[in-house]
Parts: sequence; C-alpha cells; structure tokens
Amino acid sequence: MGVDIVLFPLKIEGDAKSFGAVQALRDVSFEVAAGTCVALLGENGAGKSTPMRILAGAIQLDRGRLLANGKALSIRNAKQSRSLGIHLCRQELQVVPRMTVRENLELGGERTALGFFKPDPAMEHIVRELKSMGFSAGMDIPIGDLSIAERQLVLIAKGLSTQTRLIILDEPTAALAPNEVEQVMRLVRRLVSMGRSVIYISHRLDEVSQVADRVLALRDGEIVGELPPDASEQKVVEMMVGREISDLYPERTDGRGEVLLKVDGILTKSVADVSLDVHAGEIVAVGRLVGAAKD
Repeated sequence: MGVDIVLFPLKIEGDAKSFGAVQALRDVSFEVAAGTCVALLGENGAGKSTPMRILAGAIQLDRGRLLANGKALSIRNAKQSRSLGIHLCRQELQVVPRMTVRENLELGGERTALGFFKPDPAMEHIVRELKSMGFSAGMDIPIGDLSIAERQLVLIAKGLSTQTRLIILDEPTAALAPNEVEQVMRLVRRLVSMGRSVIYISHRLDEVSQVADRVLALRDGEIVGELPPDASEQKVVEMMVGREISDLYPERTDGRGEVLLKVDGILTKSVADVSLDVHAGEIVAVGRLVGAAKD
C-alpha cells in the first residue's frame, strides 16, 4: 500500500473507541473531500484528537471503519499512515532536542539502501517550505536551541512533503505569536488551493472561520452538529457545551477574600522582581509571550 491509492473522499464511518471505562468516541462519522479543510471543535475531552490518532495509525478502532474512495481502508501503524500520505502534527512538540533541525525533519521517514541512509529527494522541498513560513534558523543547529514557536513550525513543515495528501493540525497555533499564526493560516489556505486536504483542530474560533470549509462540533465523543465557518461564537459555544448560553461574559462582582498567596520580588534565572497577590475566590491569569518564562 502506498501513495498511489486514491485516498479521497476519505470517510470515517461509525467509529467507536474506548479506553477502559472511558468512551472516547461514540459512532463518529464524517467525510473529508480532496482540497478541503474540515475543522473539529469541542471542549477538552470531547474526543477531537482520537479519530486523528486513528488516521495516524497510533491506535486502532474498536468499532466502525475507514473508507478511501469507497474502499475499506486499514491503518495499522504510523508507517502505513505515512505511506498513504497522511501526516499528523500533534499538539505536543515531539522532537529530539539534541538532533539538528534537518535530522528531526528526517526522523521516522528515513530511506535506506543496503543498510545505508539515502538522501530524501523531498527534503529540499520541505526546507524551502519551512523557510517560506518565515523560519530563519539554520538546518544544522540542535532543534533544542530553537524557541517553542520555531519548533512548531518545523513540525508543521515536516508534513509538507510532495507526497502528503492529508495533513492533520492539532492545535497548531497554541504556542505561536499573532504574526506566526497568520503564517500558518496562509499555509493552510495554500495547501487547500494545491488540492491537499487539512483537518484542523483548534480552540480559536477566529482561526477556524479563516480556513475551514466545514466545521464539525464534538461533545462527549459524538459529533453533535455541523456549522458554517462564519457561525457566531455564541452559536459555536452553545453547540459545544450542549446548552443555551445567555451571556458569554457575565458581569463580574468583586468577591475576593483574604490573601492566600503572596509573592514578593522573586528573582531567578528566568524572571526578575516578580510580585503578586492571590486572594480567596479569584482566578489569577498569567499571560506571556512565547518564551517569557511563565513557569
């Protein structure tokens, strides 16, 4: 089985998957057509990533089936998934810090002949795509020396081989700054215009409206509806949580109590002169730019 198979339309039909007592998927069905972007939305734990792991060959179905151009499709492992032209870019940054950028790009797709590594002819294409995304670091430096945002761009570019037909982006912009997010948006639109297909998982509704042709909402392991890409934020949230939301941002009252935590003038290798108070009955949010040491 290889990339000569006709992958689209790709259908997930009646998929079910459980992990012990947890039912992660319940009769999930949807279709991905060639040259389209399908967005999956849902709360944490809604089951968005599970069908993507099935397509990537990381886990197997308990029930249901996959269909490629109307024919039954079995994906038993990650290598088989890659051979079909499917690439999953996970939310977790799976890199080997001590290996170079180029080595991380090649990892898992190495070509050999008589026990020796062969150059991948697609690698220069991937490197060009990476640079077109605004990546300016060299290919021969350890990937561990890069920022979180730069590592994410490398992992996205890893799926841009000329053989890739379906790229799955699982929260790809979670660690990116606004200008880097726009680079990803442009990339998704360009992939679709080239006839590639994209499954886009994100909590950022404004991103979905920019790139998606179809929007599917999941709740408790089930697809509960389809929405137009320009659906209002309130409509999307109501479908995700399963109830009417009368006020997304209710009026707040100051119900703070006594100080439970006081931080005064903390100094470490990463931060200098940080002070804050945390009161009973309040939520304190700590924001940062990528790499600004919020931990």
